[in-house]
Amino acid sequence: MTLAGAVTTLYSFQGSTDGADAWGLVHSGKNFYGTTAIGGISNDVCVPGCGTVYRLTAKGVHTVLYSFKGSSASDGSSPNSGLIDVGGTLYGTTAQGGVGAGTLFTV
Repeated sequence: MTLAGAVTTLYSFQGSTDGADAWGLVHSGKNFYGTTAIGGISNDVCVPGCGTVYRLTAKGVHTVLYSFKGSSASDGSSPNSGLIDVGGTLYGTTAQGGVGAGTLFTV
């Protein structure tokens, strides 16, 4: 968004393998990184998927870096927070899954 208020859409989520319900962005290196609370690879636990971590370039090229497997897997599901960058490692949380009620993960 420019200071004058002009908005340019870099990427529109389709709601399937690319994710849906996007949460905040963090800038790291030359790219942006974020999470989606749903979407990714669909499985027995989550349809249409348990959430993703993605990379977005400044030109709008979207890449899913990770698809969560769900509440019965140790990785968790529903990453509904932004990521933080600590020394080039990205950290985030999931709202559900893992061995309890959510996880802390790194990418």
